[in-house]
Amino acid sequence: MRIGTRIAIMEGGRVVQIGTPQEIITNPADEYVSRFFDGIDTSRYLTAGDLMQIDVSSVAQTLNGSTDYTFVMDANRCIRGFVGRDANGNPVSQINHIECVQRDMTLDDVVNRVVASPAPLPVVDADGTYCGSINKTNVLQILTRHRSSSHV
Repeated sequence: MRIGTRIAIMEGGRVVQIGTPQEIITNPADEYVSRFFDGIDTSRYLTAGDLMQIDVSSVAQTLNGSTDYTFVMDANRCIRGFVGRDANGNPVSQINHIECVQRDMTLDDVVNRVVASPAPLPVVDADGTYCGSINKTNVLQILTRHRSSSHV
């Protein structure tokens, strides 16, 4: 896992699954592959890109459970801020200063930022291009799936 960029999981001489550690951890082909990782802290192999929600559009996402918001992007899909409404329906905007999460950021760093943020965070590539968003639900879902598969 530490030195391989692509790995193969075999059972009884047959290849069950081939992929990156992240692909195999987040989408195991079957129960055998899931059990293969029992006792291994797989969370250190996961990144923001593995956890993000790939949005068709960033419009009308939920902020604090009830308020719509949208990310503001330029023509190159680089995040410039967000606009939305607070709980009272008043306009809220943050332009030129919105925290983004790098796609390759580790799970530990992602958890700290998402927990501290009242809103979902945009996930960007190294060049700043918007890839998707990540929120508390995304993180909890992967951690819950990781924990339950580790105790099968």
